[in-house]
Amino acid sequence: MHKNAAGEADSILVSPLDAPLLFSRLMWEQAGDEFGDLYLTGPQAEAQEKATADPKA
Repeated sequence: MHKNAAGEADSILVSPLDAPLLFSRLMWEQAGDEFGDLYLTGPQAEAQEKATADPKA
């Protein structure tokens, strides 16, 4: 987690990639109308998952 000059959390790092994709998808469902440009839609998250999938899996 990173804190800004005011001591407020302004970003977090989540790994592996599937966790932030799930977070983004869930946030889109909760706040997409107001903050939709900050999160991936379901189809966008699915496309990202497909693009980053391990071809050996």
